[in-house]
Amino acid sequence: MKKIKISLVPYKPLKKRCKFILIIIPFVCLFVDSVSRTITVDDDGGADYVYLEEAVSVASAGDTILVSEGNYHSGPLYITKSLVILGSGQSNTKIIGIDGVMNIESEGIKIDGFTLHVQYMKVKAVNLAIINCSPVITNNTFTFTDGSSLFAIECNGESSPEIHYNNFSNSGIAIKVYGSSDINAQNNWWGTADENRIQELIDDGNDREGAGIVDYSPFLSEPTSVDKPSDVQTLNSFRLLPNYPNPFNLTTTITYDLLNDDMVKLEIINIMGQRINLLVSEIKQKGFHRIDWDGTDETGRHVSSGIYIYRLINSKQFEAKQLLLLK
Repeated sequence: MKKIKISLVPYKPLKKRCKFILIIIPFVCLFVDSVSRTITVDDDGGADYVYLEEAVSVASAGDTILVSEGNYHSGPLYITKSLVILGSGQSNTKIIGIDGVMNIESEGIKIDGFTLHVQYMKVKAVNLAIINCSPVITNNTFTFTDGSSLFAIECNGESSPEIHYNNFSNSGIAIKVYGSSDINAQNNWWGTADENRIQELIDDGNDREGAGIVDYSPFLSEPTSVDKPSDVQTLNSFRLLPNYPNPFNLTTTITYDLLNDDMVKLEIINIMGQRINLLVSEIKQKGFHRIDWDGTDETGRHVSSGIYIYRLINSKQFEAKQLLLLK
C-alpha cells in the first residue's frame, strides 16, 4: 500500500495572515468610497433624480450636484454636509421655498447658478440661512413674493461665508449678521450704485454692537448675467492639484497654481463639514504654491485616520479634493 504524506498548515501563521487581510480590507474599502461623485437632477426626468431634496439626501460629503433648467420646490432645503450644488444659470434654474429656501449648516458647501425665490411668506422670512459655517455663495439671484419683509441671507453664529457675484435687487434686507464674524461680500449687485442705499440693505455691526461687518466694496454697477450657466460665469482663477502622496501616513503635499496675485484660503475639513485646520489665509503671488499637511488640527493635535477634504477658495472660485490619512 502506498503511503500518502499529509502536511498540516500550522494554525498560528494562518491566523496572522487572516489578521493582516482583515486589517487591509477596511482601508481598501475606505479608499474606494473616497471617490467623489457627480449627481444630476432634472425635473423633467432623464437624470439621476427628479427632486433636489432627494439628491441632497443621498449625496455624500464631497459630491457635486448638477441641477438642470427648471423649477424646484423646497421647504426649506437643509444642507448638512459638504456639497457643491451647481445650477444651470440664474434665469433658467429656480428653487422655490415656502418661508425659506435653504439652511446651510456645514463647511465645504458651494451654491452657484440659481434664482432662490421665497413665496407664501410669513411676516418675516429668510431666503438662505447660514449657521456656524463658511459656504461659498456665488452667481445667484435672490427674489421673494411681495408683501412681507425678507432677509436674503442671514448669518448666524460664527459664520463667515464668501458671497460674490449675486443679485440682491429684489430683496428686503440683503444680508443680516447675527454673529461676530465679518463677512466678505465683495462684487455683488445690490440693485443700486448708491452706497448709502447699499448700507441700508445690510444689517451688521454698523447697526448693532457686537455683530460682524459686511465688506461690500467693491460692488458691481449692474446685475450679473442671468443667462449664462454657472460654469461660464465663474472664471477659472486657479488650479487645485491632487495631493501627494495619497493615501498618506505622516505628511502630504498640497499644490495649487494661481493665475494672478490673489487672496486665498486653503482649509482641511472632515466629512461632516467641520473645519479641521486652516493652512493658508493670505494674499499669494501668482504661480505654483505648495504646502504640507501633517495630519494635525488647528491646536496641533493629530487627527484620526479617515477621509478628509482640502478646499481652496478665493472671491471667484471654489474647488475641493479628497485625501486619505492612514495610520
